[in-house]
Amino acid sequence: MPSADNFDLPLAKRQKRVSQVNAGTRGSKIFAPFRTLGLVSPTPVPFTSVRLGKSTFQITTSVGHSLQTYDLRRGLNLIFLTRPQTPEIITATCAWQDKVFAAWGYLRSQSPGGVWVFKRGKKVAELEGPADLKGPIERLVVFGSWVVGCWAGGLEVWKTGTYEHYASLRPQSARGSSGEKIYTGIMCNMPTYLNKIFVGRSDGAVDIWNLRSGKHLHTLPPLSSDAGPVTAIQPTPALSLIAIAYKGGALAIQNVSSGQLVLSLKNASSRGLPVTSISFRNDGLGAGHDGRSSGVMATASSGSGDITLWDLNNGGRIAGILRGAHRVSSGEKPMGANRVEFLDGQPVLVSSGDDNSLKTWIFDETPFSPIPRPLHRRNGHSAAISALDFLPTSSDGSESGGKWLLSASKDCSLWGLSLRKDSQHAEISQGSVERKAKKAGLSNISNTEDLKAPEVTCIACSLNRDGGMGVTTSGPIWSNPKVTNADASNTTGWESVVTGHRGDKFARTWFWGKKRAGRWAFATSDGTEVKSVTVSQCGTFAVIGSAGGAIDMFNMQSGQHRQSFPARPPASRGTKSNAQAATAAANKHTKAVTGLMIDSLNRTVVSCGLDGKVKFWDLLSGKFIDELDWHPMAAITGLRYNKASELVAFSCDDLSIRVIDLETRKLVREFWGCVGQVNDFIFSNDGRWIVAASMDSVVRVWDMPTGHLIDIFRVSSTCVSLAMSSTGEFLATAHAGSIGVSLWSNRSLFMPVSTKNLDENVIENVGLPATSGENGAGLIEAAFEDTTEQDEAEGPVLATEQLQHDMMTLSLVPKSRWQSLLHLDTIRERNRPKEAPKAPEKAPFFLPSLLGSSGPEAGSQIAGADDTDAALLAKTAEAERMRIAKLQNGGIPSAPQSIFTRSLASGHDSGDFSSFIDHLKTLSPAKADLEIRSLDPRSKRDFELVNAWMAVFLKIHADTVSLSSTQDEPQYRVLQDALATWSTEQQREGKRLAELVGYCRGVVGFLRSARHLLPYAENVSLDGRATDSGLPHVQAVVIDGPSLVYHVYRRLLGWMDPSSDVLDYQPTCDEISRGVSSFLLELTRLEVKIHKICFDGALPISKREIRFSRIEKLRHRLELARRNLSLPATPKCRDVIPTKRGQVWCSRGLPQRRKGLPENPWMVSAVFEDLRSRWNKEQIRKEVDDDISCLATEADYPWAEITVMVPGEADVECARVAKLTGCAVLTDDSDLLLHDLGQNGAVLFLDSVQTSSGIWEPAEPDIRGLRICPHSLSGRLGIPSVQWFAYELQRNVHISFAELIRISKESSKATELSSEYLEFLREYQHETADNEVIREAKQSLQSLDPRVSELFWQYELPGIYCSDEQPHVYLGILNEDSSRRCAWEQGRTYRSLGYSFFNNSRPVANRFAAVHEFVRRGGRIVAEEITLSGAKTVASDMDLVRKRLATAHATFDGGLPAESFWFLFALSDIYRDGSGTTTVPSAKELESFLTKGYMVQSTKWPDIHLLAQIQAALYSLRILKQLLEIAAPGDDMVESSSLLADIPPLHIMMSRQRMIQCFANTRLVRHAIRQLIETYS
Repeated sequence: MPSADNFDLPLAKRQKRVSQVNAGTRGSKIFAPFRTLGLVSPTPVPFTSVRLGKSTFQITTSVGHSLQTYDLRRGLNLIFLTRPQTPEIITATCAWQDKVFAAWGYLRSQSPGGVWVFKRGKKVAELEGPADLKGPIERLVVFGSWVVGCWAGGLEVWKTGTYEHYASLRPQSARGSSGEKIYTGIMCNMPTYLNKIFVGRSDGAVDIWNLRSGKHLHTLPPLSSDAGPVTAIQPTPALSLIAIAYKGGALAIQNVSSGQLVLSLKNASSRGLPVTSISFRNDGLGAGHDGRSSGVMATASSGSGDITLWDLNNGGRIAGILRGAHRVSSGEKPMGANRVEFLDGQPVLVSSGDDNSLKTWIFDETPFSPIPRPLHRRNGHSAAISALDFLPTSSDGSESGGKWLLSASKDCSLWGLSLRKDSQHAEISQGSVERKAKKAGLSNISNTEDLKAPEVTCIACSLNRDGGMGVTTSGPIWSNPKVTNADASNTTGWESVVTGHRGDKFARTWFWGKKRAGRWAFATSDGTEVKSVTVSQCGTFAVIGSAGGAIDMFNMQSGQHRQSFPARPPASRGTKSNAQAATAAANKHTKAVTGLMIDSLNRTVVSCGLDGKVKFWDLLSGKFIDELDWHPMAAITGLRYNKASELVAFSCDDLSIRVIDLETRKLVREFWGCVGQVNDFIFSNDGRWIVAASMDSVVRVWDMPTGHLIDIFRVSSTCVSLAMSSTGEFLATAHAGSIGVSLWSNRSLFMPVSTKNLDENVIENVGLPATSGENGAGLIEAAFEDTTEQDEAEGPVLATEQLQHDMMTLSLVPKSRWQSLLHLDTIRERNRPKEAPKAPEKAPFFLPSLLGSSGPEAGSQIAGADDTDAALLAKTAEAERMRIAKLQNGGIPSAPQSIFTRSLASGHDSGDFSSFIDHLKTLSPAKADLEIRSLDPRSKRDFELVNAWMAVFLKIHADTVSLSSTQDEPQYRVLQDALATWSTEQQREGKRLAELVGYCRGVVGFLRSARHLLPYAENVSLDGRATDSGLPHVQAVVIDGPSLVYHVYRRLLGWMDPSSDVLDYQPTCDEISRGVSSFLLELTRLEVKIHKICFDGALPISKREIRFSRIEKLRHRLELARRNLSLPATPKCRDVIPTKRGQVWCSRGLPQRRKGLPENPWMVSAVFEDLRSRWNKEQIRKEVDDDISCLATEADYPWAEITVMVPGEADVECARVAKLTGCAVLTDDSDLLLHDLGQNGAVLFLDSVQTSSGIWEPAEPDIRGLRICPHSLSGRLGIPSVQWFAYELQRNVHISFAELIRISKESSKATELSSEYLEFLREYQHETADNEVIREAKQSLQSLDPRVSELFWQYELPGIYCSDEQPHVYLGILNEDSSRRCAWEQGRTYRSLGYSFFNNSRPVANRFAAVHEFVRRGGRIVAEEITLSGAKTVASDMDLVRKRLATAHATFDGGLPAESFWFLFALSDIYRDGSGTTTVPSAKELESFLTKGYMVQSTKWPDIHLLAQIQAALYSLRILKQLLEIAAPGDDMVESSSLLADIPPLHIMMSRQRMIQCFANTRLVRHAIRQLIETYS
């Protein structure tokens, strides 16, 4: 037969190859295996490298059944993946020239194996192995003409030229050995030793073989009898020298020629672990003190993540240890570095590890360092993956949609995996773990798992507010900073990912764009583990559920807690409050919350739990709405939400998946069939499928519309997590024990998928996707894959009935059908033929004439046919018009009614038009038009279709409809009533839909609008002098005192020494007071007139809830500090810092450690006291500033007269002064914008006040700030006042800024103000009643503490400050040990005595039975009731106080200062016999506490708590003293008041530094302590 070469035949077409692996199995109908992500070096097989010319190196790693090759010059970019896959696991690799050899198989008896050769990722050859090979090849070496494979029983040798098997070399067993494992799989060749191979033995010896002759030449003996097997061999750059490592930990360099030991080393750097890899640097550098000598060796040990660098000169030494080069697991299997290698002639070290990583390091540090720095790395998860989630699209049509996958694993890491390019994979940073490890003092920083966040168990994400790499929001990770830059986050976004962690009560946030951890750690309100998280679609709110059943919502921008579900009841006592608390407790989940979701409109939160309940909550109010109770049938283990369909699915422990509709809150589907628990389940991107993975390793897919099981297949390893891309292209799965993510292509995008209900017992086995993608189908392959589609099974199809009559639903009729109905006339006109058809002038010769003839006769026949067709068409149209006319006029009385007419009449009689609508839906547009024309002149179903029909009806019968409005006949009245009813229903439904759509639009608009009015602020210069700064000048101010104190506190906090003791990195009362004095002095120097400095003397009842929430937040901060704040092991107490003028005018960032403890609780009281009675000119000159020439006032106390305690809120008085004088209010409270400040009054925000350059220039300070004038602002906005804007914002929080302005304008035009608006204004209106009580009491109360002042006004004006309840006293949160009893228990006796004495001094009608103190009790704030005593009890208690004071004076007055006496008195009061269970410390401990501030070595929480108890006792005595002074005491009380007269001021008695200074005299201290112990122990 002649060959094909003899003929000019066409080239053969390229045909699709069908893999033999898939030929025999059907597999999954929907999902085709694609590839595996995240694998770099997951096996113990070391990498292999080869030099490629002079430009680069290629490094190859094993990933199981295939190899991956990376290019060093391209930054370790992946360039090749080998195909086909090896049938068994790869056991050894070796790169040589442009090829890579891979040994695989022989893992079991009679199992296949071999050696394959790959070139550029393709298999080019195969090496045949001998039949007697009984174990896997553990090492391959290729050199010269030889390919050598080493296994436990010997060597296999092949030729490199022909790849033929050359020889099998079998060694003799050592004496006493069983002979099963002779070689350890370690071997190497040496330069200049031709055809020689060195092989390590299990007995510690090294065999030398000649490969050409096949002879065993010599055996190098082991280093010692207990050296153990050989674990590593490597030739040195020096000829004839070889390095040998042993399992016992020894490392030796021997001379092969002489057999002498040259150098003996011990691997002491890796905890005695044996060296398993050795490499020598051969570029002649790196050793010696300057790095200019040769002789560097690198070693690594399996089980250790360290790389040890040796300087082999002068006997050898460890030059350095590269700590934590690779991760070391503390879990199931040991991990560490498995190979290190210096690249030939390069200062580059390559390492790989069992942690699935490949890294390169470079030696280029200047000055010289023996430790290299990281150069490149490729890595992935090092432990099994636990959670997956595709990132949502950041916007419609985004190219990145469905291309990024978040994955978390048991190694406590969170990764972003790219489906586009492996080099884009990135681990989301958790901060500098190595730095944390060094700070924590860990000896081996590779053990860093404890320094990371615990294992991620749940993930939620929304990219709507993610700013990508351009995010400017920053701060320490998970530190919950209290001060944030809202402008920056508004502009560039904030965190977008929230995760829950195993065993952790904090849900943590992450920046996706910056690939780093976020600022917030959201704690569960009950302190139990986070079990579920979710993020709103807008990206603003995160909701977390706890193991204890608590649900809390936080703001992602500010980190603030916004709501609890159920909402927390108010703290006030009473029947109503108790009932609310009981209701909230009843509605709360009783077990772990396992699932959460927020609907697309931010209206509803849905939760589920192990208590078997599905609960619905109102997002804004936190109120309970509804629930579904499936207990005790099932406990709910998971929740998934699909926003496209508004369906929510739940997995239950009864092995079912239940689906509910979010709108109706009714069960719509149940899916059964899982065997074993449901590990994970998801909705498809379009909501049509539910994909579930269960413990039986089976993946099931159900179709939502039909309820059918449409796909079922079993995978080789149990699937533990699922995720589907937002585009529907890919399904991602994670499997038990796997560190890679499997990707599957979705065939349904390109081919129809049958919805036939499959047999659950017929399950196909499907292999997992390969790393190389072999046998997998990408999107294109899946589209063109040949499949034989089975016919749909006949059977009942589930009806798509309306779930609820109130729900508006659309029809399933194709859009083209009802749209064509609306434009049918236009379509007919467009389709009308313009002219009769004509015969072609000349038809092709092979086409016969359709008319059977040609020539002129044919033309006349065609013309005749045209005339006939036209006449027939006209006749038909005329007949149709006559038929319609006869029907309308009743001209055919006997004609049978059509189905359309009968069903319409039947619906009218029964009120159910379902059959009529169903029939009309089956008609084509032309037939529907004909039926509607045949008519003679309500339901929410099929909304768009019904409206289309009505549009056609009204257009056709417009004349009849218009006639009905003028005629009064019965038939016209029926039509008129029907149309009116339809119109009313249409308007009502249209309004309802408009409200729903408007709410959604309002949410989006509000998120995009400004949340505050700072964009309308103007820059001003704070300078009363006539200087030309180009800015408006502020020449006079009234100051909000508490705001100024907190402002100075925050500014000074930025100047504290961050390394100081925990109690010393907060400014003291003395330092804050001097800072305030410096601030006021500089204002005076700038000639800014200070009208008043106002402090709150009492807050109205309406503020009680706000005050309670503030104290609760401070309590929470204290609890977090107690739990998370690390106390230094070495003490560092600082001195009192000197006040510098620039400290309060220049802003500095605050490290997170300084924000841990609550603010100083005494500072407002201390500053008010000092401004009134401490800061005279002499004290200011001595302690604040030498230059006081600007204080021109004659008064010695320059600020005493203008510092006032307002009998009410300071805001009101500030606003009143601003209105009268036209000055600016210096404050940080934006509420002052809503007060009436007059035409010229303004608000100047303290937080914005600082020098223009950020640097203090004492010679000519340029101080600027932001000012808003409400009157000018309202004019710019076009509204009468800013109050209207605030009122409408409160009522309509979900509408846009522009819409708020419009509504404010309309509302302000009303002739009569609403009661709601008047109630809103009441809080911001000035009190005009200046009655006698206030005038007489104002001056006498100016020396009182704010808390005492507030108690006084509750007695004087109960209608404003107390109402019908008992007086309230809000005690601050102390810096104390939150795990112990509250420190305010100390001194309670004195406070109770003061309250009772003051109460008895009031008229009988104005007395109360008790006082409520709001203090911490355990983990909450409670109102503790203090019952007030009568006069006799008060007198008795007063005598007891006198005796205590007298005893203390007799005990401690031995030469100690007065300040020291009060500290000792408070200490003795704590340790008095009847004071509780507190035991007295030793004399040495007390001496250390009083002289150093701590009892043992450094400050601990007992020291902090003891100081808080002392401060509580002294403050209670201060309260008693002031209440005695204002209660008009009798003569017998004057003595008691005088006994308390020398109590030191707050800036002294609330300072630990002052206490230490008071007890500087050690001899007197020891005497006092001895007296204290003898008296009170």
